[in-house]
Amino acid sequence: MKKLLQPVVAVLVSLTVMVSGCSSSGETAKPASTDQKPAEEKSSAKMVSIGVFNPPISFNPLISSRDLSSAELGTLLFEPLINRIEPLQFLPQLAESFDTTDKQTYTVKLNPNAKWTDGTAVTTEDVAYTLALIANPKVESTLGSSIAFLEGVGPDGKLPEGQTEISGLKIVDAQTFELRAKNPTDPNMIKEQFGMKFKALPKHVLKDVKPEELVKHPFMQNPNVTNGAFTLVKYEKDQYVEFAANKALPGGRFLESSDHPACLY
Repeated sequence: MKKLLQPVVAVLVSLTVMVSGCSSSGETAKPASTDQKPAEEKSSAKMVSIGVFNPPISFNPLISSRDLSSAELGTLLFEPLINRIEPLQFLPQLAESFDTTDKQTYTVKLNPNAKWTDGTAVTTEDVAYTLALIANPKVESTLGSSIAFLEGVGPDGKLPEGQTEISGLKIVDAQTFELRAKNPTDPNMIKEQFGMKFKALPKHVLKDVKPEELVKHPFMQNPNVTNGAFTLVKYEKDQYVEFAANKALPGGRFLESSDHPACLY
């Protein structure tokens, strides 16, 4: 693909724009012939190749903000709680709602239909597990600043040595959790810094991995249980990443798959 598109897919709703704006060969797309079957037109419209400048380092959502490719491609695999479609206008994703009445306590409700690709429900256990990893001083993560607003963690987002629980996190039920900020904080900042960047990991898959070894675990190079808009089909290092649509994701799909190769760089 000769023409590189930047930025790469940031939110699901942008995929339809990219389908009409690029072709896998880099040539100008030709109009479909009048005798082409509608079903064939529909199928071809659901596949796309996108160019990026650098290969992803990994698909680890705890450190994916380190480089743009990892961050953007990781968002296809792991859903953020919310996303932004316009300035100060947010779109629910894994979270069904993200509300506050006093700007200090935030109540987040997960989509009750959200599932991991192995059929296991996405719950607040996954949220608590992932937050504990980010706050663990032994775990490599670039998201400490995203959770530094929480009660119980330091300015680096890490827990004091010897502590394992975040006092600013309260699990209400399987779909609901509360976040307690150290001070009243602008809701838009919380949504941008935390809601858009936090992506849960599957606790049932990774719970037996030592936290300090997680960054080098094979799952981070080949995540086979995810909850995002797409699933990882194949990562040919330094060549391409191929994704297929996660048809079990609530909310419908824009693309069924990427053509070969997808996300060229």
